[in-house]
Amino acid sequence: MDYGMIGEIRLFVGKWAPIGWLFCEGQQIPQRQYSALWSVIAYQYGGSGEIFHLPNLAPLKETASGHEGDAVSTVRYVICHEGLYPSRP
Repeated sequence: MDYGMIGEIRLFVGKWAPIGWLFCEGQQIPQRQYSALWSVIAYQYGGSGEIFHLPNLAPLKETASGHEGDAVSTVRYVICHEGLYPSRP
């Protein structure tokens, strides 16, 4: 996955988040460890003090053919925490 803009959200079909990206599942994140991401989203999705939350975006479940009972693929949202820092206007 190419470098994204810090705070950018994309869809991803892998079972793991790529390097520099985190799943958007509402998890609590330490501000010191992810300071660049915190500077972009801060407490927009919750948190206080040294902890902030990522957005909680539910995974999308798709079937191969659209028929119930077929193989299911899960598409999840990821947010960039390492990459290009967005410029301000």
